[in-house]
Amino acid sequence: MLSAFPAVDIFIAHNSPLKIHDKDDDVHIGFEGFNQYINRTNPRFFLHGHQHLSEETIVGRTRVIGTYGSRIIEV
Repeated sequence: MLSAFPAVDIFIAHNSPLKIHDKDDDVHIGFEGFNQYINRTNPRFFLHGHQHLSEETIVGRTRVIGTYGSRIIEV
């Protein structure tokens, strides 16, 4: 569904990309479509919740940021 979605600087999603911030259960696993989107468009930031953690991972040129509670991000 994201194959035609245009490139953006900041992408906000409920869940994470697959294998980035995943937990060891069947519920807190990311989506492969987000990985494909990041690889295709290289957004500056990809923000997500769902896993209930505050963690950051760099994927290529994209900062994948899991947020739990509040967070200030300088753009």
